[in-house]
Amino acid sequence: MPSHSSQNYPFNYTSDIVESLPEYSTGFTITPLTPQNAITSRLQIKFDHQGFNNSFDIGDVVSGKLILSPKSTVKVVRMHIVLSIHEVAKQAGWIVNKYTSHVRELSKFVIPLNLSPLVTSPGYIYEVPFSFQLPEYVSQSPCLHANSDHLRLPPSLGSPPDLNNERNNLENNAARINYRLEATTNIFDDVKKVSHQFASAFNYIHVVPSYTMPDFERNLTGSSFYVNGSVSRRNSLLMSSFEEKFKLEFLNIPFIPMTGASIAALSFILTPPHSVHPPKILELTIKLRAYTHYSVEEPPKVNKFTLMSMKPSATSWTKLDACSFQTVLNLPLMLPQKNKLITPSFASCVISRNYELEVSVTMQGCATSLKICVPVTVVANLIPCLNEWLDPAKLTNSELENNFGKLPDYNAIASPSFGGTSNEVRELLG
Repeated sequence: MPSHSSQNYPFNYTSDIVESLPEYSTGFTITPLTPQNAITSRLQIKFDHQGFNNSFDIGDVVSGKLILSPKSTVKVVRMHIVLSIHEVAKQAGWIVNKYTSHVRELSKFVIPLNLSPLVTSPGYIYEVPFSFQLPEYVSQSPCLHANSDHLRLPPSLGSPPDLNNERNNLENNAARINYRLEATTNIFDDVKKVSHQFASAFNYIHVVPSYTMPDFERNLTGSSFYVNGSVSRRNSLLMSSFEEKFKLEFLNIPFIPMTGASIAALSFILTPPHSVHPPKILELTIKLRAYTHYSVEEPPKVNKFTLMSMKPSATSWTKLDACSFQTVLNLPLMLPQKNKLITPSFASCVISRNYELEVSVTMQGCATSLKICVPVTVVANLIPCLNEWLDPAKLTNSELENNFGKLPDYNAIASPSFGGTSNEVRELLG
């Protein structure tokens, strides 16, 4: 099996590509307890890594260890770990808040024991490995709305209440999606002759899925979005104002990746009065609005991000006919990095997220800016983990199992993109 470096593999470490999940260990690793390896609780979940860019993608293998540190001699009869998705939406009320919660179990793994019961003693650390792979679909969970898009794994959004981080939350933490791992250890009571829970532990992973878009999202890239109108411009030489017609039109609407950048081409056609030259463009501003929907009774939460504000050094106009001029503005679209309020576009049974791009053009002699807004799709990566849109409602059980049991194909797809660095983007802007 060939070894792949971090440049080719979705994790930031060297590993072998696998086609199936690794076998569980048949026993514990037992080491003496020291001040260096001591843990504060009886059970702990420790990850081997936090994924690429501190997040996990569909197809990624999440692995780690369950660490048990008993304070007395106990007989362990069962250990298991569960991964679940918690979607919670909150609606503010006059007296009490109303919560909508949707919890789905992704995976549950029982750790096999060499001996049952396994007698553990104080003064030792017991470690056992675990691992599982993130699927693209929640195949065992029915959709509340019979929408196959809702079966795809949604991205993490906001922070859980027990690890609250207001910088990552929507206003009032109104909607959140968390991936929670919970481990449990059961022991046998020799006196009562029953087994009961001895210790539990939990941890969270951050998920940013990079799947391909369904057909309705793909068609968005071929749609025509434009705005026509007229604007008043003041001629400083003649000390007078005049009206001129304009047309702003997106020639292409690319997906916007969360890492790297893409290019949107904006056509600007201006029809000034006869013998009047088109003006210089003084400023370009690009903003992104994120709409988070979670309730039919309340408007969506809106978050705004300024992607770029620049003053072009020059404006190059091309004469189309006797009266009209055109300039094409290539707009680099780069999202703020390490901002966990930005997620890929998605829709689940409880929460959904869509985006709108706004471009403002300020011309010399104009008191107001010209604006155009267009819906856009944000994706985790321009190279999705799955290169073909799969409708889970049309897949057989065997096809679902084959899809879940293998690591994805990372072949590139054709997509309008600009994979440059921030310095290259600045060079493009001049």
